[in-house]
Amino acid sequence: MDGGIGHEQTLAGRLPEQCATTAGAVAPRLSLFVAGFLAILAMVMTALLLPRAAVDWIAKRWSWIGLVLQWVDHAHLAINLLHVVLFVPLGVSMACALRRQGLSGAIGLLLGLGALTEALQSVIPGRHAKLSDVAVDLLAGLAGWCLVRSMGALRLRWDHYRFIRWSK
Repeated sequence: MDGGIGHEQTLAGRLPEQCATTAGAVAPRLSLFVAGFLAILAMVMTALLLPRAAVDWIAKRWSWIGLVLQWVDHAHLAINLLHVVLFVPLGVSMACALRRQGLSGAIGLLLGLGALTEALQSVIPGRHAKLSDVAVDLLAGLAGWCLVRSMGALRLRWDHYRFIRWSK
């Protein structure tokens, strides 16, 4: 009994049963972000590591995929557009799933994934490894990661502004 309340209090003044429900509410949301990150990671790895014959078969089987692949192949951009399309969502999902990961961790993970996919592409028939694709993977993933992190910073600033404005 602490001060006549009748219940033992935990940190932040919450009762133990309140802490249990709060932890239960946060865990499923975080696990959905992790599941989303893993699903996008699996799609990226599959798209980048399929042999060229399999990609051609998929393009013939589903015409809309063939149109997208033709557009990407004939875009004649200085960068590989497919890597940008794949790694921006990967960076977004990584920032949501791995919230405690800092910039150096994000750079390390994206650089490692880019280098791994390019190393594996060097042994897959019809694929070619390029060092420039590793750089594109890193920059595109960081763009997605920074987008999420900047939105979080803006939200914190807005919440702070709203609190100060309404507390007067």
